[in-house]
Amino acid sequence: MSTRYRAFTLLLAACSVALIAIGLQSSRKANGRLHFDVSSYDFGRAPAGSSVTHVFRLRNDTDAEVRFESIKPSCGCTVTARPPAIPAHSSIDFPVTVKLPMESHKVETSVAVTTQDHTLLRLNIRGTATLKHPERVDFGRVLGGRPTVKSFEICSLTNRTLHIKRLICDEQRVRAVAVPANDPRDAGVQVTIFGPTNLDGFVSRLVIETDDEEEPRYVVEVCAKPFRLLEPEREVHSFGSIPRGQNRELQIRLRVPYSAPVRVTGASAALPHSLVVAVDKVFEDHGFVVVPVTYLGGIDPGNVFQTKIVLECTDGTRSESVECLVVGRQI
Repeated sequence: MSTRYRAFTLLLAACSVALIAIGLQSSRKANGRLHFDVSSYDFGRAPAGSSVTHVFRLRNDTDAEVRFESIKPSCGCTVTARPPAIPAHSSIDFPVTVKLPMESHKVETSVAVTTQDHTLLRLNIRGTATLKHPERVDFGRVLGGRPTVKSFEICSLTNRTLHIKRLICDEQRVRAVAVPANDPRDAGVQVTIFGPTNLDGFVSRLVIETDDEEEPRYVVEVCAKPFRLLEPEREVHSFGSIPRGQNRELQIRLRVPYSAPVRVTGASAALPHSLVVAVDKVFEDHGFVVVPVTYLGGIDPGNVFQTKIVLECTDGTRSESVECLVVGRQI
């Protein structure tokens, strides 16, 4: 028998042994499976900004050791580590941590687990990040003399129903009452602002006492600003292009937010020699105060200007200044 034939026979025998070994290993794996006891977890409600950790159980019921190729969370908010190899017929803990957003939001995330033999397993985690209560209730600008209402909820992070015992506010113009919430476990609060026509801005503390054993007392800031006496109809008022040596007039329209009469008592401009604000010709037009402004044309072509006009106004009980931006170009 030649040396070449003997080498070929040995190589063929080695390949046969390898194929038999692979077949036996596949047969051993076929006798069981790699799986999680439970592949999904719903954490229900959890505080916004907190972290939720759940430990899954991963079982190797095959006859062979299992090694992992990759662990890929579906988003950066989910953290887990690549587990060690799992011996045959054993199990390991597989912890997954999810960092929740800072605001109330539904959360759905997953983790793809791939082994070296390309077996793919997937874990799913879902729930809701919940703000226990708002830190502030901002009414923005409100009209004095008219009730203004806002509502919010205090969320129960357990299955226990939350009840309000008492509501205390240090501002006389604020009233707070308990109302039903969308979820029967939660407690609703309705806040109403009352005040005179010349309501000034304020910041107050609303103390909410509940039967929550872990956190029975909550403090919410309630704030409001007075409505402006006049609201400019637009942010920028433009003269457009003005021929050299000619005058140009425009009208600044300011909305009156409520029915009380508002008067323009004075005006000032950063270009006093070029702009004339006709305070004595101010008139009303269907809920607006209209202020005529005239640009006195100069002799310098290409002159582009941008300036502010400050209007002084009053409704008889309070006074304020309103700024209006005026632009134009002389050609």
